Amino acid sequence: MTDTTATGYIAQPSHHSPAGLPAVRAPRWGLRALIAVTLVFVGVISVLAMATVSVTAAQDALAANLQDRLAVQSQRRAERFISLLDELQGDVRLLAEVPPIQGLIRSTRNQDIDPVDGSSTALWTTRLQSIFRGILLAKPHYLQVRYIGLADGGLELVRVERDHRDGDIRVATRLQRTGDRHYVARAAALPPGQIYLSAIELNREFGAIQTPYTPVLRAALPIHDSHSGRPFAVLVVNLRADYFFDALRAMKSDALQLALTNSDGEYLLHPQGEDTFAFEHGRSHNAVSDHPALATVLATGEATSQLDKNTRQFVDMQRISYGDHQALGLVLSMSTDALTEFSARISKQLTLALLAICLGCVGFAVLVAHLIAAPIKQLSSALDSWKPGDEVPPLPVHSYGEARSLAGVMDRVFTSLAHRNRELEATNRELDQFAYIASHDLQEPVRTVTSFAEMLRNDTGNTLTPRSEKGLFYMLRACDRMRALIQGLLEYSRIGHHADATPVHLQSVVDGVLLDMSATILARKAEISVISPLPTMRLYEAETRLLLTHLIANAIKFCPEDRTPQVRLSATARTDTSCRLLIQDNGMGVPENQQDRIFTIFQRAVGREDFEGTGIGLAHCRKIVDLHHGRIWIDASSPEGTTFAVELEDVR
Repeated sequence: MTDTTATGYIAQPSHHSPAGLPAVRAPRWGLRALIAVTLVFVGVISVLAMATVSVTAAQDALAANLQDRLAVQSQRRAERFISLLDELQGDVRLLAEVPPIQGLIRSTRNQDIDPVDGSSTALWTTRLQSIFRGILLAKPHYLQVRYIGLADGGLELVRVERDHRDGDIRVATRLQRTGDRHYVARAAALPPGQIYLSAIELNREFGAIQTPYTPVLRAALPIHDSHSGRPFAVLVVNLRADYFFDALRAMKSDALQLALTNSDGEYLLHPQGEDTFAFEHGRSHNAVSDHPALATVLATGEATSQLDKNTRQFVDMQRISYGDHQALGLVLSMSTDALTEFSARISKQLTLALLAICLGCVGFAVLVAHLIAAPIKQLSSALDSWKPGDEVPPLPVHSYGEARSLAGVMDRVFTSLAHRNRELEATNRELDQFAYIASHDLQEPVRTVTSFAEMLRNDTGNTLTPRSEKGLFYMLRACDRMRALIQGLLEYSRIGHHADATPVHLQSVVDGVLLDMSATILARKAEISVISPLPTMRLYEAETRLLLTHLIANAIKFCPEDRTPQVRLSATARTDTSCRLLIQDNGMGVPENQQDRIFTIFQRAVGREDFEGTGIGLAHCRKIVDLHHGRIWIDASSPEGTTFAVELEDVR
């Protein structure tokens, strides 16, 4: 209903657009299901957490164990190499002490005759060859033993060698000048007794790399003339490095790979073999590109053990220092397959254990949920089926724990409710009796007085004085007021009596109220504005209609005659089951000190001389609002007139 004239009401769009308030939904899951699911969830999460921690701890322990094993293997290989070098240096020093070493020096300086025992240079040479041959027979890992003079371009004086193909030992007849070799020059510059250990490289003969390739490490000791103290020669023993390589390989274990580099990181021994000694042929495959941490290991000497995520291997790297400035880089790697297999095995076992624990958790959860929820379900069923006037329902008073305490409390509550219901029934009977008295017995004397007063006033044969006529007038007006008060009390007592809550569309109720009050609205030319739409709630429809009628009627009635009444009604949803109604007017307002007392029966903010009424209307409103478990008050923030605020709750 929309009308733009002063005598209608104007429907305006709502700023809040409150829709019909939905009913509260019952939970989908019962308490038993919630408890069971919660216990299962907590149990499964706990087991998963413990399993994850256990697997992680086991994996960490296994990884640490594998890395420790790798470090031990690496240390054993380093010790094997150092032991081999110690043996080599001991043999070189032993050879330096044999008589032919100094005998050759003496004979060479004395025209090929030893002045000490008369032996010739040739004889001393033969004796030294025999000694060198003997050391090669005893030490299969030695390739050559040489006695190199420093004169004549470093010409070899004695050279005994092992054929690297068939292993035969022979005395070389073709001697070389090796004065330009770095190991000869470095050894010659050393003080007596010190040994120079060379880097590992491929053996060369007459400047060309020997084939098949034979890696060697040379130990060179300077020989000084015992008489003059001058350097005379260099004693050199060539150690076959491939013998050391074979020894390293022999110390193998499952899934273990070995790599060896020189101090520059170039491969001396590659795991796959293709880049071994590549630097000797003008190519370079540096191990640092495969293992970046090796650069730090070679530079600082600090060993490191780590997991290479790219190759999925544990890698242990260490520097093996020897001699004055030489070093090797030892790289051992082990596949993580063992760790992966362990993880898979543990995961499988934990999965089976988890399934068993989950089944146990489900059974335990169902049992616990039943024990907890059964008494509560019995209480819920009792509350749901009980109606006022019924006997106390059966309760689990013989249960256990908090359920037993709750059942005891509920039993006392139901007993108290039954007692209160009997009292209320007695009170209702008294109210019904009062309503009967108010509607018949109290009104009958008022009707009698009114009838005789009207008959006296209308009796034309009776002449009354002006004073008597005035008294008769006030008597009739008092009778009218008495009837209105009795009717108001009767209506007040009947509010909520035998009422049933139903879904009520407030918009329809307001439309009906305005239609009923159309005569009053037209008479005062009132402007009524309703902010649409209004919500739908579960209320007492008749009482709600009476509430809105009183509030709108008051807004029109208590507006001065020289002012056009303007009433604005709006609603705001507060929750899913409650809303707030605002009825604003431009009337005379209510003094602040009167805003609480006007809701009391027979209390008014203005005198009866100014505005007609019994003073019961707002008391009706408060009782109706209380019936809906709400509240009503005057909003003090209104700039002019009066704003009544009403909060209503769904009736369940």
